[in-house]
Amino acid sequence: MASVVLIKDDPFTERPKPDVIIRKPVKSSTKLATQTTATVGACKVDDSPRNDTPVSTWGNSFNVSGGIQYNNTGNGNQFLGSQFHGDVNFVGGNGESEDQSRKKRKAQVLKRLATSPYCGRKDRNPSAVHGTCEWFISHHLYHEWLGQEASKILWVSADPGCGKSVLVKHLVDSVIQTTDSRKVCYFFFKDDFADQKSLLSALSSILQQIFMLDTTLLSDEILLQFDANAQWLTASFVELWQILIKVADSNPATEIICLIDAVDECNEHERSQLFRALCELCGSKKTLNLKFLITSRPYREIGMGFKPLENLNLPVIHLSGESDSEMRKIAKEIDIAIRERVKTISIQQALTDDEQLILITQLLCVRNRTYLWAHLTLDLIERQLDISKEKIVNITSHLPQNVNEAYERILCRTFSKDKATRMLHLIIAAERPLTVGEMVVALELQQHHQSIDDIEIEPEDRFREKIRDICGLVTVSESRIFLLHQTVKEFLISIDYAEPTSLSWKQSVLVQDPNLTLTYVCVWCLQLDHLTKGRHSANSSPSKHTSRNLFVNYAAKHWANHFNRLSVHDQKKLTSLALEICNARGSCFLAWFQVYWRNRHARRVPGFTTLMVGSYFGLEPVVRHILKTESSQLNMKDETYQRSALSWAAGNGHEGVVERLIRGLSIGPRSLKIVLRRGAKINQLDSDKRTPLTYAIWNGHLSVVRRLVEAGAWVDVPDVLGATPTSYAVTSGNLKIKNLVVRGNVPSNGNRTEGEKLLLSAAKYGHIHVVRVLLEAKETNLNFKDVEGWTPLMWAINYRYSGIVKLLLEHNADVDIRDRAGMSPLHFATRYGQFEVARVILQTGRADVNIEDLTGLTPLHQAARWRQDDIAQLILRTGVANVTARVHGKDPAYSWVIRYSSFSTLKLMFDLYDDAVSVQDCTMAILETDNEWLDKDWADKLKVMLEVKKININLADSKGETILHRAVTKRSYQMIKEILTTAKAPANSRDSRGLTPLALACLTLDSDAVSPFLENDSVDVNIADIKGYTPLHHAVQEHSAPITGALIAMGKTRVDMKNKDGRTPLCLACLSGNTTLAKYFLHHSQVNINTQDKYGRTPAHNCVLMGNVDMLRLILHTGKVNLNVVDNLWYTPLLLAAHRSQWEIVVLLLKYEQAINMKDRQGRTALIWAIIHRQTDIVRQLISMDHIDLNVRDGNGLTPLSHAAQYGNKEIIRMLLGEPGIDVDVEDDTGMTALGHAAKWEHLGAVELLLKEGNAKPLTRDKNGKTLLDLASA
Repeated sequence: MASVVLIKDDPFTERPKPDVIIRKPVKSSTKLATQTTATVGACKVDDSPRNDTPVSTWGNSFNVSGGIQYNNTGNGNQFLGSQFHGDVNFVGGNGESEDQSRKKRKAQVLKRLATSPYCGRKDRNPSAVHGTCEWFISHHLYHEWLGQEASKILWVSADPGCGKSVLVKHLVDSVIQTTDSRKVCYFFFKDDFADQKSLLSALSSILQQIFMLDTTLLSDEILLQFDANAQWLTASFVELWQILIKVADSNPATEIICLIDAVDECNEHERSQLFRALCELCGSKKTLNLKFLITSRPYREIGMGFKPLENLNLPVIHLSGESDSEMRKIAKEIDIAIRERVKTISIQQALTDDEQLILITQLLCVRNRTYLWAHLTLDLIERQLDISKEKIVNITSHLPQNVNEAYERILCRTFSKDKATRMLHLIIAAERPLTVGEMVVALELQQHHQSIDDIEIEPEDRFREKIRDICGLVTVSESRIFLLHQTVKEFLISIDYAEPTSLSWKQSVLVQDPNLTLTYVCVWCLQLDHLTKGRHSANSSPSKHTSRNLFVNYAAKHWANHFNRLSVHDQKKLTSLALEICNARGSCFLAWFQVYWRNRHARRVPGFTTLMVGSYFGLEPVVRHILKTESSQLNMKDETYQRSALSWAAGNGHEGVVERLIRGLSIGPRSLKIVLRRGAKINQLDSDKRTPLTYAIWNGHLSVVRRLVEAGAWVDVPDVLGATPTSYAVTSGNLKIKNLVVRGNVPSNGNRTEGEKLLLSAAKYGHIHVVRVLLEAKETNLNFKDVEGWTPLMWAINYRYSGIVKLLLEHNADVDIRDRAGMSPLHFATRYGQFEVARVILQTGRADVNIEDLTGLTPLHQAARWRQDDIAQLILRTGVANVTARVHGKDPAYSWVIRYSSFSTLKLMFDLYDDAVSVQDCTMAILETDNEWLDKDWADKLKVMLEVKKININLADSKGETILHRAVTKRSYQMIKEILTTAKAPANSRDSRGLTPLALACLTLDSDAVSPFLENDSVDVNIADIKGYTPLHHAVQEHSAPITGALIAMGKTRVDMKNKDGRTPLCLACLSGNTTLAKYFLHHSQVNINTQDKYGRTPAHNCVLMGNVDMLRLILHTGKVNLNVVDNLWYTPLLLAAHRSQWEIVVLLLKYEQAINMKDRQGRTALIWAIIHRQTDIVRQLISMDHIDLNVRDGNGLTPLSHAAQYGNKEIIRMLLGEPGIDVDVEDDTGMTALGHAAKWEHLGAVELLLKEGNAKPLTRDKNGKTLLDLASA
């Protein structure tokens, strides 16, 4: 039996209301948006605000899937666009291993639980002075509690200032240590931060600490629970508490100790939930190794929480004075703390021993000393700037006798009572602790200030130093300002039944005053000119002056909250200011509202009217005034969402504003009321055809829903998705709202029953509570299909609601049902990489793991194809996967695993299904794995296949490529070596192009792949492909000097092999102009330099053809070039160069011995070509050479002189005429002489030159009998 250590026996408090979880919105999808079912839906994608803060509320059980209305004045959510639908972060797939997936999911859980900086909040408390806290640590009840092996609660209560928080911090830091078998976690409640008052934050922090101390405690079952409810789990006390209990229950050998400080500062409703849960824990029959130490003030309601355990006769530790012996121990420890502090002051102030003795003696004379009193009193003494023995006697003679007197003296020391009062008001009323920068502005701001420049803003560092001088009862932590202690607020606030006091500061603050002060400061801040300068449009950027006003963000965000908390009387005084701020046409509104909306992580909603502003924030005086003066705004809509003022007010739950908008304007007594102006249109539709009633239902605003229904709101008008307010009410889980809305027949939807329709909707949008209710009713067909053939289970899988999936499976949902495409739930989970869902489906034992869709794909096919390795492994581990299943008689499933899955999945398949796979299919699958994104572990796959002998290294694919070819393509060098040496692969196999693996490596310029082949004696380096290219040809063709050098150096390579064009590698090098490769051939091999290709060209010809002088010079330098070799067109290199007008090459060639009178097919020599191209210098050089034939005749009988005369080149004619032996009158085949050609082409200068200097015969006739004159006249 579990037990608890109690302090008081009080009546049990009222049972808490069930907690409500408001789901964070989920994103919409295209497919979803086309459905028209009675469910919550999405609308505009780009017009929605963004807010990542989960919203929680209590008192109903509506699990909203709607979007958030970004307003801090109401307690509800409103849908503003695409925020409605969203993803649950669900880990799995994407090629991750199961272990990686689990680690990632655990990290996400820890991040999700990080709701409060609990460690920093703990360290805000001072550390215990050495020698203190011993009264507790040595107490037998503490040891009894600590030594108990069952659930036990130790409640430590004490009055304020008795050191409870210091004690808990000391226990955490120094006493109760975490070990392998003990996990210690903690949480410090405090009322100055919202998260520090939240039980949800406390449980989240405790769980995070437990899981961070030992991640193995974060089991798969708990991970699944987080996956299922990730969006709202940290907003549910029940869920978090169940997880804590589950951790303790599943790990009995691990002791879990939870230290919770100041539980009295926890929210009252949540505190009652905790007490009920603790009582159930200790009263249960289950023995859990889970312990709680809880501290609080000795409040009666806290003792009432433990009332159900009063009959257990458990011991009590109670620090309230009942036990004189305990109080004497505590008093001694307070004395130790006082002596230690006095010692510190003595060092700082250089006190003498006598002065120390006086100080200590007087302090210890005060009765009922507490740690807080000691701290405050010694603070007063320490702040004395000039101290002496006389002053010490004087000070200690008038010591404050209690905490209240200490507070009074500290406040009386302030240099400005007004500033101290305002600072206290601001701190007490603020929604959250103000920063130092915010306080600087708020403290100085006055109504007459018109601009931030009118305010003297102190530097933050200097202001921080003087804060305690302004008000000694505040402290600064993490740049935020707090009251020194919770009792400061209790000291200041006036209460009706308080006793009269002589202390001027005690009860000096009326309850409503702090909020009124802060409201004024906020309103003044928003009216400053610096906000409106340059801010005349909704989309303008913030003024550069705004950065000076650090208070503006707080004012814009919270002013409406403070205004709404004012009394009616105070609101009237501020109504005119509020109207100015809310004037949607004014620059003031445009300025602050943009700041407000930016703080909500959203873009501003354009087109707000003043009435919408007042309605949005619930400002009844503003709404009342606008309805009287500008009633035309009543039914206007904003420009973005087309929502009216009533819609915004209903969504935010402002019942008073809703009532006023509906009622309109009337006069006279109720029985004779005269309606002057009708109220708002109740059923006005927004851009998504939603009415105000829909938004009120979404957010669980019961009173607003009631008023709208009474006013005639439609309950069956469908929105853009076909969902009606009735549908939302039914799916809300809120019986009161449902009973208000659903009064009469619910509209039917085709042949579906309402239950089936709602089950589909709930599964589609993550309403797990609706699913649970419908399933438990057992009147709904949970396998009902929609028009696409999708069941609730399929919708839940599609949108990653694993919690709903688990629930449906627990109620025996059909796991083999198929949609119109033949896909089963397991197909769905596999296709979208939902590992946990697939695991849960398979764990049912009902799923057919080999079920096929209409295309013949099994889940294993899909898992492999989409590289969902964790799911593929899950399916394989079932031991019944049909790995031989073929798609339309083609590839078996194991081929898909080989082709697409990871190495680890492949290895698992061979381990479990080795006998089922064939070598041929395996080989073909690995050969066809040719996508780059599949190359990552190709070598590892091949290695496994070689080890298990599931590969035929001789088998080729349709392209003739073998494994060795593929290894080259994949650049898998180690596997190339292994295949060549160990597997003895046929190294010289050729693919359809005739390429050997070596040739392929050369072609791809992969020298690392070439090396293993050159080291292997079985490799034939001279095998040619279908084009006659050898590996050496490919290396040269691809300009690879390293590979070319390696091939030549090995000595086996035939350098003169010709390809189908008759070209040797040297020819290719010459054609490509690669002199580096040519040098390799010329210097390192016995290459035939005069070999001819099928065009009859030698390397020298190719150099001329490519115009590469350097390459030609290189091969000519060998001295082995035969320049008289002619190609198929009878060109020698010289003739080819002259024919192509490559005169630099001609000059180079003329330096080498050759037959200079050789003719081409036209019978032309180099001299004739030089004359034709008018190359005077080349002609001169040729004429000067020995053995030059000046009278050579070409194919038409023309001599060099005839060609010169034909072109009228007098300089060349004169050079030729000057040579001995020149025959001027030689006739060509037509009987014409050089003179005749000159006359025919009217070259008079040439004619004159031939006649005068050449003595040509002018009367000579050609074969046609024509003379020179005849030719000239023609």
